[in-house]
Amino acid sequence: MALSVGGQLNHSLVSDVGLQVSRVFSTPFGVITPSIRVEWEHQYLNDNRPIAMRLSNTSSNLGNFAIYTGKPDRDYVNLGGSLSLALQEGNGLYLRYESRLGQSNLDQHIVEGGVKISF
Repeated sequence: MALSVGGQLNHSLVSDVGLQVSRVFSTPFGVITPSIRVEWEHQYLNDNRPIAMRLSNTSSNLGNFAIYTGKPDRDYVNLGGSLSLALQEGNGLYLRYESRLGQSNLDQHIVEGGVKISF
């Protein structure tokens, strides 16, 4: 059965408060900078809302229904860490990881890496 889905509009307003700590270590081969970060996020909007639907093959006054979105998580935490290495002659590399904690039905992990080569 085909469905007709009504338009949707979603509003979101999020604040972040966090702390990042890093330290620089000089070594004979370059500079190493480890860093850790914690961040609290709060969602002010994004309320539970209906999504209007209708069975397409019925008359306009039949087959109408709505499905409600889930209740959003209001508070959650981002945790992360990184390690960068600045080598001589402008070369370097970095690795970063971040994870979100405290949101139901959502797992979020970010892994980034990069290399800088001067020539």
